Amino acid sequence: MELEDRNIFTITFPLYVEEWEADVIDRRLECLRHIYNNVQGKLIKYCRYLERFKSFREARNGVDKLQFIIGHQSPYSFCKSDIIKMMSAAYEQQVGSGKTYRDIGISYNIANFLGYSAWFAWNRYFYGNGKNVLLRKPGEQNVIGSFCDNVDGKMYAGGFVLNFADMTVSMKINGRQKGNAEYITMPILTNKRQVEYEYNMLKGGETTVKKLMIVRKMIRGRRKYYLHLSIADVTIPLKYPNIGYGFMGIDIGPSNVAFSAEDFAYFTQLPSGGDIDKKIARLQRAMERSSRSTNPQNFEADGTTYRQDLKERTWARSNRWFAMRGRLKELYRKRTAKRKYEQCRLASLLLTMANVFVVEDNNYMAWAKKSSKNTYSKRTGRMRTKHRWGKTIEVFAPASFFRTLEYKAKSAGGILVEVNTKNAASQFDFTNGKFTRHHTRERVITTSDGIPHNRDLLAAFNLQHLMFWKERLKQYDIDRMRYDYRKFCQLERPFVGL
Repeated sequence: MELEDRNIFTITFPLYVEEWEADVIDRRLECLRHIYNNVQGKLIKYCRYLERFKSFREARNGVDKLQFIIGHQSPYSFCKSDIIKMMSAAYEQQVGSGKTYRDIGISYNIANFLGYSAWFAWNRYFYGNGKNVLLRKPGEQNVIGSFCDNVDGKMYAGGFVLNFADMTVSMKINGRQKGNAEYITMPILTNKRQVEYEYNMLKGGETTVKKLMIVRKMIRGRRKYYLHLSIADVTIPLKYPNIGYGFMGIDIGPSNVAFSAEDFAYFTQLPSGGDIDKKIARLQRAMERSSRSTNPQNFEADGTTYRQDLKERTWARSNRWFAMRGRLKELYRKRTAKRKYEQCRLASLLLTMANVFVVEDNNYMAWAKKSSKNTYSKRTGRMRTKHRWGKTIEVFAPASFFRTLEYKAKSAGGILVEVNTKNAASQFDFTNGKFTRHHTRERVITTSDGIPHNRDLLAAFNLQHLMFWKERLKQYDIDRMRYDYRKFCQLERPFVGL
């Protein structure tokens, strides 16, 4: 379960789907992919046309780009309402044999729901960290859903019928109405260990459902389907009966995390999903060997890739290579699922120790980017690599842990506060009140009183005592830090030098 808003929760149920029903759902998903690519292709093509103009390329942010589009009298405004309107109108297009997408069960509500995902892509491009907008490849459209409305005390979701009494969900497979409509009905499977908890969320009836989605996942090479329901106005029993009290400073790094609270100080590695990385690397090497044996024309005699035009280069893939690719996808899925489970356990443990969490608002994507500066080794004179922590972030996913902790803190009634990195928590030495820069390689910091400290734990200790409610930066509660310092040194001692 995941918290989307203060009073809206999402719960997931597995579905029992027959093989022929799975084929029907897959065909609808592929139709949605065609609709998505049709609309996004037009917008991407026009965006590339606008990039020819110097003023558009030199725009500092997304707001300036949108102002240029408005002043250019563009046929596309790239705003939320217009993109959703384009997506909703695309379902009337012909798909052959005189039929439209509507005739095969793609309703207006489903197309409208798809329009929101298209708008999110452009929203990230103009206002977020998105570099470009991509089309979806075959098999990448895995969600079909609709927003739900409460009409005269009944839940209405175009193309879907939800029945909590029988625990079933039905999806329309033709464009007809009422008695002529055809549906496929799929039973909803419940968890025997959490039946009481799940039914407590559903006690408000179908009218409390605000969003309905059927999601496809590939697990162990097989198609699995799940029902996601976003439910509002339901009182959920608190899952964290022993919520802690107090402040906790958290310093999140690319692969490690440090915690500091009143009676707790701990330094550990972020959850990574176990030893699956070794299996992934071994399988990738096997796929590389297979590619070299079946495509010798693409490699030089010394083993390097033959430098030719990418459009002229062709690759022949063996059946063994495709089988290994399937196993590789499964390993990636296992690593993500196991890492998510471990992150949830760690976040639940932290909630028993504090209810206010102070974290720096790090730009985790920037950690993965290459350095823009050229640096050279004094010993060899060679240029150092520009790579940073891209692979580490892929394995440990610090941003995912941050979001997991944020959701759990809100659902339990706690607070997660993001503070500016300019507070320089890793540089502050409260014993003399000075800020000292330290190199990334320095993992042990000695304060002015001569006591060595773990760099990350000291930063977490500073964040714990940061007065974030004040307007000015770098405001630390020195009196409280002096009172807690001796206990912190005792708790920190096992981790100094790690």
